[in-house]
Amino acid sequence: MFNHQSSSTYLFFSAVLPFEWKAVMKNEVASIPFVGWVCTLGGHYFVARDGSVGDTNRVREIIRKIRKGPSWL
Repeated sequence: MFNHQSSSTYLFFSAVLPFEWKAVMKNEVASIPFVGWVCTLGGHYFVARDGSVGDTNRVREIIRKIRKGPSWL
């Protein structure tokens, strides 16, 4: 759980957690220079928060990927 006080939280967690993890974050984070690039390269997930059907389908897709497990196993 991020505290949402700073976009650098994602970078902090990436640096200190000793295991592979992925975050689900709002689409707007992807447009933040450097932070968005690092999160995209790290394979984190971005979703719209507009409550649309597309948004719901994206969350379901992410859940399926998480349940499937890492692709490198």
